[in-house]
Amino acid sequence: MSCTILIPTHDRPTLLRRAVASALAACPQGGEVLVVDDASSPPAAEALDGVGDPRLRVIRNQGPRGASGARNHGVAAARHELVFFLDDDDEILPDYCGRIIASAAQGADYGFAPVALRIGDATPVFPPAGKSGLLGKDTQLRKRLAATSAGFWIHRAAYLGAGGLDPEQVVDEDTDLCCRLVATGRRAYRSGMPGTVVSRARTSGAEAGQLTSTSNTPAGAACYRRTYLRNWPALAHLRGARWFLLARYLRRAAKAAATRPALAMLRDERPVWLALAGFVFLGVKSLSAQRRR
Repeated sequence: MSCTILIPTHDRPTLLRRAVASALAACPQGGEVLVVDDASSPPAAEALDGVGDPRLRVIRNQGPRGASGARNHGVAAARHELVFFLDDDDEILPDYCGRIIASAAQGADYGFAPVALRIGDATPVFPPAGKSGLLGKDTQLRKRLAATSAGFWIHRAAYLGAGGLDPEQVVDEDTDLCCRLVATGRRAYRSGMPGTVVSRARTSGAEAGQLTSTSNTPAGAACYRRTYLRNWPALAHLRGARWFLLARYLRRAAKAAATRPALAMLRDERPVWLALAGFVFLGVKSLSAQRRR
């Protein structure tokens, strides 16, 4: 089995070259590194003009703009069934694809890994390294969710079958996708060792372009709300799943000072005990957020 390493990008030529170099080092023979250029200026192909590796392919995003749209376009164009996601400011570790290609045979539909965080000269691993393995159907929902930057990989058929990422989700699109995968019985694999190196430093100047958005805004909180409302009914059979999704939305609403929509939603929540618990939780988180401002 080979794979596609998919890199969406927008206006980050220097970082993109670093990401592509890491992807080519990790990509098996017969695989491809697919860069999806989301309206970069100048085009990403110019930044990669000196790369002569035949495994590299650059296409322009022809669908909805943004991280979700670019990834959807890339998965649709991918030549291989197994697709790895890599952000244009991150690096994939050279042995990661090989490790996952072996593990994917264990019946997993998608998977993820801890990340090595580059903070100055240190690269702590988060979450801590642990055991690798297929996650069971009784595994808590939160343990089956992952960011697309966390060494995320997926079988193309599972991604397309779930409808891909929602372009309307400017943030939290990865959690929304994972919820849909879990709801339809897709199995997850967690690698115990890191798969990517993620830089915690924000870029500026010529490399400031990015596809992802911050979640600490009312628009970001609205995406968390959408994730909750859209997915909890299909996940209600999982113990604690509804409260987990509701609480993460309320926490985000408090941080973004977007409590009015949360309060309006809680007034209609049933059962009553859930609504009451939500009101208390939102109040506590709002007070905490106000103290930090």
